[in-house]
Amino acid sequence: MQTEKQNKGKKSGRKEAQSKLFVPRNYFYFSLKLPVEELATYLLTEESELLDYENQNGLMLDFGYGKQVNKYFTVEGGLEAYLGNSLNLLYEHEQDEGLDELRITNSAYAFQLKPIFTVPLDEEVTLRIGAALNYQFLRSAGKYYSYAYRDGEEVLASVIKNTHRSRFLLNVNPFVGADFKVSERWGLGVDLSYVRYNWDKSISGLRFSNQTDLQLPLHKTSDVFVAIKVTFR
Repeated sequence: MQTEKQNKGKKSGRKEAQSKLFVPRNYFYFSLKLPVEELATYLLTEESELLDYENQNGLMLDFGYGKQVNKYFTVEGGLEAYLGNSLNLLYEHEQDEGLDELRITNSAYAFQLKPIFTVPLDEEVTLRIGAALNYQFLRSAGKYYSYAYRDGEEVLASVIKNTHRSRFLLNVNPFVGADFKVSERWGLGVDLSYVRYNWDKSISGLRFSNQTDLQLPLHKTSDVFVAIKVTFR
């Protein structure tokens, strides 16, 4: 009897030790990603002014579900939206000194899978390195503003709108970061991601009826984004 009790005690002790070593944390997550260079410029410039004819990188939102496979590997899956990437260009008139304007707003929508390698530093902090595999399409919306001179003043003559969507594409964005346990249910995380998007895939399909010989711009995003992530389980 005593031997059986001792064996049971040893088994329960092993189970308790194993449970302390690894407790799976399956969770929901939401993150906001901002371009590091633009964010730093905005924060460090005394008077942050948005230039009319400046490219903007926009922001990203993603949400989904994460599952810890083991102590060193986690998988996240969800949806991501890249919004607000903009491109503004001026075109000189051939007949006079006036200018026409082309405004393009780009966005991307993706099904996302993230394999992540994790390194627990302690019970509160975990380092992570991985890649976001995006199965996505790109969308570009363009507006061409034509101006004309009337009574010596430049006035808006017409606005032509057009949109074009790319086919589905595969994109890979690597990242590194850290997760911080706030409570048993809540956590915070910070990631740095290298993001590269070739907007030519959608911009090249834009058409403006009165500008048949218009040279559309080549446009790519290649930047580091910082992500602030919230997790809940």
